[in-house]
Amino acid sequence: MKARHPDSALIIATHAEFMSSEVVIDVSGCDPDLTPHLAIGWGCRVSVPRRLVTVFVDEERSLPLLKALAATRAIAVTFGRGTDHKCIQLKGVDAAFGPPGRGDAKIMDAYRERLAAHFEQLGMPRARTRVYLGDTEAPAVAISFTPLAVFEQTPGPGAGEPLR
Repeated sequence: MKARHPDSALIIATHAEFMSSEVVIDVSGCDPDLTPHLAIGWGCRVSVPRRLVTVFVDEERSLPLLKALAATRAIAVTFGRGTDHKCIQLKGVDAAFGPPGRGDAKIMDAYRERLAAHFEQLGMPRARTRVYLGDTEAPAVAISFTPLAVFEQTPGPGAGEPLR
């Protein structure tokens, strides 16, 4: 990581609303051989007091990513909105995962609904959201991490620059 932010709670508080909105969530990591792995996020839970971000993924479709995270714990999560292409990326080095917690199913359901409405604005039929996300009835995994850095990823001259 190029930049570290000293206060992960500030990172989370500044960007929590955007991260929990109608954004596409890409969860990535790499194994010890630096082979990249990616999973599509199913929603996000933000905990400012605990300084944690939790993203949800399809367990079966995410097995290579989960294996990589178990080995390296390094994670990058990108949150992007299609209507204006706003995009940020959070990075951490302490990723841990397990079953979703109490109330997380509601977070994932609400996320799916927001994403379907967003995709609809872009001309994609709601049914396609299910194709994009996969079998939303499949078991989910919750991946939590402490963000150490946040980067602007919106296309343009500031892309890749650290944010605060």
